[in-house]
Amino acid sequence: MMVNDGTIRVGSLVDYQNAEKHSGGVLDEAEGTRTTVVQAGAHEVWTNENMPEPVKAILGEIPANQAWHVHGSTFSAVYVANAFVYCLSMKYDEALLDESQFDADAIVEIIDTAGFFAAVDVVMAEYGCRFFNAVECKYVGRVAPDGDRRTLYHAVEVKEERYSKQAECRLVWRARDDTVDKPAIMVTHRSIASACRRIY
Repeated sequence: MMVNDGTIRVGSLVDYQNAEKHSGGVLDEAEGTRTTVVQAGAHEVWTNENMPEPVKAILGEIPANQAWHVHGSTFSAVYVANAFVYCLSMKYDEALLDESQFDADAIVEIIDTAGFFAAVDVVMAEYGCRFFNAVECKYVGRVAPDGDRRTLYHAVEVKEERYSKQAECRLVWRARDDTVDKPAIMVTHRSIASACRRIY
């Protein structure tokens, strides 16, 4: 479809969690999430000033002139980012055709990246989606303790280490409220076909 008629599928992150639709390297039950874990000590006193931000995101602010006494508790703040993404690999590797990776039957090279992106972005804008960023996936896992450098990554760019062979880059669009529940947007533009060539 991509090379012949310029059609691609731009999927929602949440849709890639759907085991009934996806398998192998496409299925990712935690796609679009990142979790920060806060472990409180044996006895801590939290005020609004020293309460860890991930916990504040869960419980809200502590009222002025009050404090919470916390004893050996664990808090997990899960950040969810549903957005539309188009996933690409940054390397040529026929092993990615395997079902355990992408379950694909072709490798297509984008030979005009600017033209390809412009064509996709025009159609995504028609659905009310704004371009957010192009990100290179970080294969560092999705769960990290508060203060760890991994908590600095956005939920759209983190994946588990087992997917690292994919060497994935993503084009990411923010979704409008009335489109965010769509599993995907089928994008068709004649410039997509002319920007690509099949190499396998």
